[in-house]
Amino acid sequence: MRIGGTLRYRDTLKLSTAASVLGAGLLLSPSPAHARQIVPGNIAECPITVIDGEKVAICEGDLEDGITAGPGTPDFKRIVIRNPDAPIAPPGYAGIELVKNNGDLTIDIEDGVRINVFNDPNIAGDAPGIFAITQDGFDLSLTSAADITADGNGGFARGIEAVAEGGGVVRVSNDGDIIATTTGDSATALQAEADLGGGIGINNSGVLRAESNGSGEREAVTAGILGLGFRGANVSIINNGDIFVTTSPDQFDTDFNGVAGAIVGKAFMDSGASGVTIVND
Repeated sequence: MRIGGTLRYRDTLKLSTAASVLGAGLLLSPSPAHARQIVPGNIAECPITVIDGEKVAICEGDLEDGITAGPGTPDFKRIVIRNPDAPIAPPGYAGIELVKNNGDLTIDIEDGVRINVFNDPNIAGDAPGIFAITQDGFDLSLTSAADITADGNGGFARGIEAVAEGGGVVRVSNDGDIIATTTGDSATALQAEADLGGGIGINNSGVLRAESNGSGEREAVTAGILGLGFRGANVSIINNGDIFVTTSPDQFDTDFNGVAGAIVGKAFMDSGASGVTIVND
């Protein structure tokens, strides 16, 4: 394992940006659903079937316009994304965007999937490669072998963001290679958040690259891996992959808000006991 190109690493982090205040319900907002994005259960490329008593969405084939699901769309407990005909590349929108508030959610993205996204400043919200969130204390499990390129295009660049809100546990296992780059303030290749006594478990073996090329003081984190625990949520990060983080020589950080690091973990101990464990092999 090798960590290269890192501007600096700090084991403490103060964040005042929207990305930091999960407990207050403020997140880097995902993009609004694109009219052409696939909704599991509503299209032949992504049917929902019952396997071992659980509703499973299986998406394959023509997935280029992206995948979106949330409250009000057909329900499932697990989704499998595999065998796309072409890269998942919706113009200016999230590649995969899933929100669930009535149960646990498992996401399996198989080898051979490629996601290419870019942020369009004319479209509200960000355009992450993968954005997934469970609410009301339910757990989220995300396993991905996808190769992801996320271009923030002057805005936030995020390869994967996974969130368990309301006391749930989020687990992310990544084997794919992720590039997150922007001409703006902040880029994170792999990011997870939890609160209210929940937990975060991140295990990475892919090659991660995060690059921010703005100017002036950074207001948000640039990192290969970012784990944020709020209100008693613990953070555990295990990394076996190469991580490269670069920032523009015209950027700087004086107050920890815009820290740049290969692996950044923070537990905000505003309520209850929290902790951060990082194992870098």
